[in-house]
Amino acid sequence: MAIAALFLAGCGSVTMTARPGFQVDRSSRIRIAAPEKDKANVKGRLEHLLLSRGFSPTSGESADLDLRIGEYVAAMAIYGDYLFRTFSATMTDVKTGDVVLSVNYSGDRSVDSVLAEFLEQLESKAKK
Repeated sequence: MAIAALFLAGCGSVTMTARPGFQVDRSSRIRIAAPEKDKANVKGRLEHLLLSRGFSPTSGESADLDLRIGEYVAAMAIYGDYLFRTFSATMTDVKTGDVVLSVNYSGDRSVDSVLAEFLEQLESKAKK
């Protein structure tokens, strides 16, 4: 039983680096761009997480921040969900073109747990 719990928990950690002084306003419109083959529905999962945590994702032309998901490697787990092997994303300020945040992950964890950890770290950059 302990082995199953270890398998489900996986390993690896999310590393996020932000530009010094960067803070995200929860009302900032965040446009998400995913790879063409988003087999794990990362874009949809991120939109859901952002909304549930008070951020403002958008699919419109008008955005304040672009969150670009890089190519990722995910594998189907025996329990029917995807596990990330690698994941990366960058956030860019639309007005200036500056990269304000970068996130990377490599390991073997569920897509949902990696994205949740990323959002926890993003929340730490939210304006109070």
